[in-house]
Amino acid sequence: MNLASYPTLSSEAIFIADAHHKPDSPALPLFLDQLSKTPPKQVFLMGDIFHILVGKIASTLTPHRAILEKIHALSKITQVFYFEGNHDLGLGALKAFQHVRIYPRSHQPAFFLYQDRLFSLAHGDLFVGRGYECYIRFLNHAWTLKVLASLDALLPRVYPHIQRRIDAKYIRVLDVKDFAHFAQKRLALYAQHAQDKGITQWGGVIEGHFHAGACYHDTHTQGCYCGLPCFYRTQSALTLHTCMSEMSQIRVECALRLLRVRHDGAKSRHGFKFGRNRAGRFSHFWLAGGSAL
Repeated sequence: MNLASYPTLSSEAIFIADAHHKPDSPALPLFLDQLSKTPPKQVFLMGDIFHILVGKIASTLTPHRAILEKIHALSKITQVFYFEGNHDLGLGALKAFQHVRIYPRSHQPAFFLYQDRLFSLAHGDLFVGRGYECYIRFLNHAWTLKVLASLDALLPRVYPHIQRRIDAKYIRVLDVKDFAHFAQKRLALYAQHAQDKGITQWGGVIEGHFHAGACYHDTHTQGCYCGLPCFYRTQSALTLHTCMSEMSQIRVECALRLLRVRHDGAKSRHGFKFGRNRAGRFSHFWLAGGSAL
């Protein structure tokens, strides 16, 4: 197995998942603005960044032109990876994403190399049941998207009604009594997939979708599970911490630091800033004029 053939995961990589951005929400635009001012080496948009965005349906694009431009601007100054979710799909043809590496669901999970081990990255709506798998494959099918785009062109007034119904749905966070058991099950499913692909030096999983906001390290298999936080609910992002390079045994739960990003509304006087450690690497966020978080 040639590890050099896989893309490398930077210790400064920042992960944003499940922002479920709506046109009147200020958090994501502010966050993207600060990323453009102080760009990390890599930015991973891990799916469901928009509450609804379908590349071939014009009505879903119009409300989000400003955010699309911000992602486009960011992609010109740093590496941006976008893993399509179940709320944002068919994005490969968008001009705004011409410099963004798009991973449609059919290409997930994708393997990224970190410290001689391969990690499975995905939005997270994988291995969740046959019924859902049939539904999401049908939704992602080229003909389905083409039909939906045609209907949108013929009946442009229909989409706003659909959007209001979708926007009204409550966005939940993961609620399980035994997170360790949940993480072990997810690790086992991804580990089997990695084995089927002939991956032997496998390290673990980084995924969103479940709005978990927690990490787990299996001391038996040494597998690491990172359930990304829901940006919409927590306004939190995640970064790979540089302490991983100082550890003899990779333990992602010690190296992935949950970084809380706050704002005080659309008229916020604060901006987002990035802290750097002595090596000049990203280590935390804080509010302008405030204390470190």
